Amino acid sequence: MGKGERTHLKLQCKKEGNSFNVIQRGAGETLHTIKRNTPLTVIGKIKSDTYNGGFYVEGVEIG
Repeated sequence: MGKGERTHLKLQCKKEGNSFNVIQRGAGETLHTIKRNTPLTVIGKIKSDTYNGGFYVEGVEIG
């Protein structure tokens, strides 16, 4: 997501029936390394989404 040189990685994830978005800023070029429906480890902070409401996880590390 985003434009220009530094795009962001945004994933929609599920855990135990709950879905949430994960955003890693400046990591859009890593999208090709992530396979659909494959378990991931996400380390980050839960933040309020003031634009669309709800919340999202801003990923510090996705592996």
